[in-house]
Amino acid sequence: MHNASINWFVHNKGLCGQYVGLPPFYSPTVHKDGKKRRKLLLAFGFLLLVSVLSVITVFFIQHKRKPRDTTARSARDILSVWTFDGRLTFKDIIIATDSFDEKYCVGSGGYGSVYKAQLEGGSVFAIKKIHSNGEMTDDATFHHEIEVLMKIKHRNIVKLYGFCSHRQFKFLVYDYIERGSLTTILCHDELANEFHWKRRVSLLNDVARALYYLHHECNPPIIHRDITSGNILLDTEYKAFVSDFGTARIIKPDSSNWSELAGSFGYIAPELLQTCGYRKM
Repeated sequence: MHNASINWFVHNKGLCGQYVGLPPFYSPTVHKDGKKRRKLLLAFGFLLLVSVLSVITVFFIQHKRKPRDTTARSARDILSVWTFDGRLTFKDIIIATDSFDEKYCVGSGGYGSVYKAQLEGGSVFAIKKIHSNGEMTDDATFHHEIEVLMKIKHRNIVKLYGFCSHRQFKFLVYDYIERGSLTTILCHDELANEFHWKRRVSLLNDVARALYYLHHECNPPIIHRDITSGNILLDTEYKAFVSDFGTARIIKPDSSNWSELAGSFGYIAPELLQTCGYRKM
């Protein structure tokens, strides 16, 4: 067959080989595999190019954005654990209240007066300055309120940011609740009219949630003992916050808990008064 003339095979269509006069060998399988490989490489290259372009686009978008306003962040973080400087914050509060001038006073209670302090940067806090009689202050109530508020955290309980125990001033730093106390609203006809029944029901729900949290979700349980209209604060959306934990009692489950008369007259439980000021909790 090797000596055969080429004329013997030229009439066979599709014949190929390494002999003179025949077309080169052609394999459809090899051709298809090569084509498929090229398509896969092109697809992979395209996906890689898209990924790189996406990363570059995000990078440029982030760098073109305006820098964040750090004023609000600084205002929120001024009393945080990481940035807190006691001396600077004390000085800022004294300056903001003009050494607790009466024009900044927004309320007064049995053992302290509350001042509005707007610090540099725009952050606003409520400062409860403890009443003092010469060198005497109600240290027990002051430290007790700090102890209680450090144990609790609830959306309907006013937030304590910090406190100061200075030889000249003792005060606590709270979140500032814009509308003030429920007493303030109810004592003004115009404000009371805006405080319609739907908002009043919402206030009751907020206070009930706070008390349920104190009684059933805190360990050990906490009894406020002075839920009055003056100790319920409302923000701009009429969300209620329970405040003033100076007379609160931490219930110790493994010991007898007796409570002497505490709280505001007119709000004290009748059964407590009937037992001459003492009752078993």
